Amino acid sequence: MYKGFMEHVPKDVTLHEHASVMVNMMQPYQINTFYKNQWRACFTMWESTQLNQRFIDWMNVYDQIIVPCDHNVELFSRHHKNVHKVPLGVDAKIWKPKQRPANPRFRFHAGGSQWLRKGLDIVLEAFRLADLDAELHLKPNPEAHGVPELQLPDNVFMHREWFTDQETIDYFHQADCYIAATRGEGFGLMPLQAMACAIPTIMNDSSGQKEFAHLAPIVLGHKPSPSLYGGMWDETDPKELAEAMRDMCANHSTYLGWAKTKLPAVRKWSWTAAAQQLADTLPEGHLLKNPETETATLWHHVTLKRTLQCDIADNSYRFVKGVPLRVPEGVLDVMLATGYVDAYRVEVL
Repeated sequence: MYKGFMEHVPKDVTLHEHASVMVNMMQPYQINTFYKNQWRACFTMWESTQLNQRFIDWMNVYDQIIVPCDHNVELFSRHHKNVHKVPLGVDAKIWKPKQRPANPRFRFHAGGSQWLRKGLDIVLEAFRLADLDAELHLKPNPEAHGVPELQLPDNVFMHREWFTDQETIDYFHQADCYIAATRGEGFGLMPLQAMACAIPTIMNDSSGQKEFAHLAPIVLGHKPSPSLYGGMWDETDPKELAEAMRDMCANHSTYLGWAKTKLPAVRKWSWTAAAQQLADTLPEGHLLKNPETETATLWHHVTLKRTLQCDIADNSYRFVKGVPLRVPEGVLDVMLATGYVDAYRVEVL
């Protein structure tokens, strides 16, 4: 995301370390040093129906929250009064159709940063149910959590190594069909990149993917299921996906034609458009004179269910049952893990 915006900065926008407007493109708590009198915007996202509590705690550090989809606008607006949508995009100079030799055997591809959230387990189960003379290639990140040790059949391939940029592009172009059966997305760039390459795509319209799912030839249903991160996310039925995979194999030429006709609409999701929309969403800035740094600090007024004396990070704390004690953020994390916390409120400095 950061690279896409940085490579497509509008001509009338100047980037400067001492600008009065800053945008943090990381999780809200991953930066806490700003310049005084600086407009603080955070471009972030979330995938389930319940926002991470640490996100909530840090959001009041910022003047503006920017998210890439309607799902996130609704979610973040529960906790912040100034939330705007700026979708992501694809670079049509990189993600574009390419002529290649036909695969000896039909290839389905899927991938993503995590195993469960990206629904790669669903794709694997659906491929087993479809029982096709085809190959399935799965690409979780090397550091992805929860990837099981599997005895894979000879037509299923797991790619756990890091890809270079060119290897990533090649991975998409080697597919006859790309599948995105995600359980939750802030946006979901991978199916959009596949469609920009005119690769027929099977996807659901979960969360962030709802922004552009109508451009895919086959859109799957989903139903709510508990998220690992709190709240709910979306679950696609492997049986429905298996039927879609059979349909894709049987009618591939038709779906190739669909993918080509949708290219103009897909290309509207460009980084140029995204970067311009981001610039239009932010207030007009200027250079700060003699900028001074300040650090945002979160303190928590924590009330425990019991009296407790403890040492945390070389500091001693005495909690009296029912009496709030002011502690820094890391101490709250430890106390929450004990299960003794009755209540807490956040103080932003």
